[in-house]
Amino acid sequence: MIRILKSGIQTTIQGNRRNGFLSLGFPSSGPMDSLSMMGANFLTGNKPFDASLEMYIQGPVIEFEENLSIAICGADMKPDLNGKSIAQNELINISKGDILSFKPSKNGLITYLAFGGQIELPGYLNSTSTYLPASLGGFHGRSLKKGDILTLKIVRNPLKQNLPNFFKFIQPNKNQIRVLHGPEYPLFKEADKELFFSNRYQISNDSNRMGIRLDSDRQLNMDESDIVSSAIIPGTIQIPKDGKPIVMMFDHQTTGGYA
Repeated sequence: MIRILKSGIQTTIQGNRRNGFLSLGFPSSGPMDSLSMMGANFLTGNKPFDASLEMYIQGPVIEFEENLSIAICGADMKPDLNGKSIAQNELINISKGDILSFKPSKNGLITYLAFGGQIELPGYLNSTSTYLPASLGGFHGRSLKKGDILTLKIVRNPLKQNLPNFFKFIQPNKNQIRVLHGPEYPLFKEADKELFFSNRYQISNDSNRMGIRLDSDRQLNMDESDIVSSAIIPGTIQIPKDGKPIVMMFDHQTTGGYA
């Protein structure tokens, strides 16, 4: 068993994507950083999208009540075990009574913790992933909090192996993002198109798993941004009336009414 002593900023259970249910109003959910999650599961001998802990900015404090193996991949949260630093991107052996904690991430945002065993979860619509807006999936449909206990089944002792570089989190040294024209692109004025592609944006504190909100001192003029609602996929950029772009993430709504 795994006991949560402290919740962290936002720790959820994410696993395989909830594919095939957009028509019913359910987005795919699942990991925000698939490669890091797959890397942690690779080291612990799991399937690529077996349920793992997705941790934002700062992870939880965890007490282990059985011997097992873990792996931590993604943004560097300086993990330590019983007060001593441990490595990420490696298989770590845990003993009963060990306590794992994390510091705030200095680069990147999201880190994954995988276990050498399967978290016992009921699942919802063929997925174990947490969908916070509807309070479903994962652990009672919410973020983990102090006092929660996770039970593992099929605990295994995987062999140590090196993590391929393909799965390692690498902080990019440039802040450029490639953007493709969407179906409503012709609706934008030429001046706003030029401003959007030349503007410098900062991620807003209002961002979450539904969408990344972008702030800037120079806003687009979107007096006529409303459209007939159309389908949304992860990566879609909506421009609401305030002119501040929203980049849709994996908990996005299924349709949207902004260009």
